Amino acid sequence: MKVRGGAALPSYTKTRQFVRVGIRDELQIVGIGEASPLPPYAGDLASVLAVTLGDALAELAELDDSLPVRDVVAAAMAPVEARLAALAIARFALETALFDAACVRRG
Repeated sequence: MKVRGGAALPSYTKTRQFVRVGIRDELQIVGIGEASPLPPYAGDLASVLAVTLGDALAELAELDDSLPVRDVVAAAMAPVEARLAALAIARFALETALFDAACVRRG
């Protein structure tokens, strides 16, 4: 599986902010993840998360479908681990999108 496109979009409501990240592979399969920081800790974190995730999308490794799903996601995330180390919530959102797409590919 090769990630061919994606986006990270911040959203704001009166009480919450969040970022949805989506990836698309060469088969047009889409995976979705979300980062929803808690209000007392958030500040304006949604915009930072969106930029960080957007930058990370281009650096994801190609996924080897012959591996177990957990290993597929770990291998894809390897190039961006350092970038996302300080923002665990961003890492979680991207992992969720990758797990979503990898599992859909397997049926």
